[in-house]
Amino acid sequence: MVRVPATVEYRWVARSGQSPDPGWRALTFPADGDLTRRVEHLEPVRRDMWSTYRDALRVEVRAPVREESDEAAFTVTCAREVPSADGTSTAPDSG
Repeated sequence: MVRVPATVEYRWVARSGQSPDPGWRALTFPADGDLTRRVEHLEPVRRDMWSTYRDALRVEVRAPVREESDEAAFTVTCAREVPSADGTSTAPDSG
C-alpha cells in the first residue's frame, strides 16, 4: 500500500512496441485530495486505411512501486465510405 501524498509514474505500452507515446507520465495525489484519476490514451492507426489493425495496450507503473496492468486487446477495421442516393458519403453501419 502506498501512502499519500504520492506521485505515480506510468506509461502506456503497446504489445506491438509501436506506441507513439512511450514516455513516462506522472500523476500527483496530494494528502488531502481525491485518490482517483482518469487518464486517456489515443493510439493512432498507421496502417493501410482499408485494413484491420490489431494490438493490445497495458499500463506500466515504475513508482512508487512497480506494477503492470493486464493487456486490453483492440481491433480497428476501416471501411470505405459508401455514397448515398443524394450524393453525400456516409460510413456504412457496423450493426
